[in-house]
Amino acid sequence: LRIDNKAKELITASENKKLIMENYFLINGLDPRKDLFNVEFEYHREFLKQYDIDTIEDVLSRAKTLFQLGCKLIRLIDTSSLTDEQLNSPNRKHANILPIWQYIHDNYDIKEFMQITTPMERIEKISYRYSLEDARRPLKRQITRLLLHGNAPTLFYFYELLQNTKEEFELRDKYKEVHNEYKADKQSFKDDLKAYSDNGLIEFEKKLSKEMQDTDIREPYYDELLHTYDELHNELVQRGLAKIPF
Repeated sequence: LRIDNKAKELITASENKKLIMENYFLINGLDPRKDLFNVEFEYHREFLKQYDIDTIEDVLSRAKTLFQLGCKLIRLIDTSSLTDEQLNSPNRKHANILPIWQYIHDNYDIKEFMQITTPMERIEKISYRYSLEDARRPLKRQITRLLLHGNAPTLFYFYELLQNTKEEFELRDKYKEVHNEYKADKQSFKDDLKAYSDNGLIEFEKKLSKEMQDTDIREPYYDELLHTYDELHNELVQRGLAKIPF
């Protein structure tokens, strides 16, 4: 997401660019003497491919629904609707959206191109399998960047990085198992929590907190993870090991 003030950009723009921008604003009924803000989203090719979007024409015909999807994936929230504790916890996800952000979502339009109005969320995503060959180019790019800065990575560096990454990946899978067990039998999960020692419960809370920070809030798994965390936190509160968040 990028938001920039075009009125300020006009002040520092070259004469040629300034003339083009002012003409564009005036033609579209905008006063260049007032504050003018540009809101735009950048989507990468891998993301667009999930929705079978391969060409510029595909993007332009989906511009409106892609913009609205961006407003949902990246939300500008009203922080005044949260307490300080909520603001620094996963509960900030439930904050109210700023009215101006909802207005931008509802009023964006692109009349120059015929639009397909089906919301992006209703399109069945195409599974994209990331192969070792796909990873080769970005890995080479990162290695080149290290070499340019005089940091030549060793074989031990790559081995250690691979081991750490695999361990973190396996740990995530374990937490997903915890989530699935909780989803299958919530009461059993609550009973299991009670069996933890105080120290064990605190360590579990730390690990689960980190897992929530590392998990994209757009993943369906995140919502269930939040419920799991709530149950864990309730047990901490009952034992006097944590405060009620709100």
